[in-house]
Amino acid sequence: MKFQGNLTITKENAKQYEALTEVSGWVYVREGARFAAPALTEVSGWVYVSKGARFAAPALTKSGRVYVREGARFAAPALTKSGRVDVSKGARFAAPALTEVSGWVYVREGARFAAPALTEVSGGVLLETDAKASAPKLDKSKIFKRPDAKQQAELLKQVAAVALARPDALEQSTWHSCATTHCIAGWAITLSPIGKLLESLFAPEKAGQILLGDESAQMFNADNFKARQFLKSKLSA
Repeated sequence: MKFQGNLTITKENAKQYEALTEVSGWVYVREGARFAAPALTEVSGWVYVSKGARFAAPALTKSGRVYVREGARFAAPALTKSGRVDVSKGARFAAPALTEVSGWVYVREGARFAAPALTEVSGGVLLETDAKASAPKLDKSKIFKRPDAKQQAELLKQVAAVALARPDALEQSTWHSCATTHCIAGWAITLSPIGKLLESLFAPEKAGQILLGDESAQMFNADNFKARQFLKSKLSA
């Protein structure tokens, strides 16, 4: 059975789509639904498994983005290529044949992502607190953990040093004025090895907050004078 367009799976209609072989749009498995599609081989759009839902697609080899929400389970043992992957708190995504992700992989707090054959991620893999990602073949330089308080403080000093080095290096009116002028958050994104990854995952403000912490985030909307005073205090601390 081929389905043209976007498909929403619910508790009520899951049985009627068990013979599915291909979906030209996305597949959305609603909260609490249980969906098994043993003959499904390709989803052109994204796969979204809602909170507490279960989706088993043993023959699926290709999909767009994959979202596995809180407490959900997605098993795709034949999946080899996908778009970006987002595994939410407490969720599980097992993809033993997955070799390539075109985008980033975000494994949130307490989530589990198993991809033993994964060798290529065009973005990177970001692990939240207590998240686990099993990807032994992937270059370790592609795997990043959320910064702790010490790392945030160290990066803030780097930001202060660069932003205060020239009169025009700090500009709070925009995230990135140019390659050599940024606001506090913009400099953090520019200097951190995971800055661009975080900026692609979130808005710049959230990326800056993750990189620098809550105290620094309170200064993101400050004017240039107040921002410089704040950075000077951190540089001399």
